[in-house]
Amino acid sequence: MKSKINKTIKTITGVNQTLYDSYTSIENNFYQLFSEYQDHLERLDLKPKWKIKHEEMEMVDRIASKTESALESYTSIKSKMSREFETILQKTMNKELIAKSYTYTIEDELSLDSGRTMISDAKELFIADQLVLAIEKIIQAENFFFQLILKIRNRWLKMHGERIKTLNQYKLNYPN
Repeated sequence: MKSKINKTIKTITGVNQTLYDSYTSIENNFYQLFSEYQDHLERLDLKPKWKIKHEEMEMVDRIASKTESALESYTSIKSKMSREFETILQKTMNKELIAKSYTYTIEDELSLDSGRTMISDAKELFIADQLVLAIEKIIQAENFFFQLILKIRNRWLKMHGERIKTLNQYKLNYPN
């Protein structure tokens, strides 16, 4: 899982890379400590209670303390990642409204639907607690809407450029 997350993080651009690196590190640390804590408890559970040594109990207490501390860090960084997602989602929704206001053709409508599907997918990933993938998907949607806006505006400018040429031609052919 770690290599997949790191690979995914490297594909995210335009956002706080340090946050993602920290998130990955803290997440991996938490799950590693949690697994270690669980393993120690399972091993102790297999022993008769009267054979558990004081040193083993102290070790489990230390691991439990580290795991709880890692959980606090993990919860904090997850909160920051969630805020990052919400910020990008809001920007994306604004771009979607702009694109919608410029939509003239069926092709534009289909493109809007594709972008909306990306937003929906990102929200589902967010709900499923796949924060890195959710942010990657919402950035993809934001970039998609940005490109759609540029495409529509360029077409609009071209159309008005042609109208101006036509009007200028008319003006030249029929002066006052």
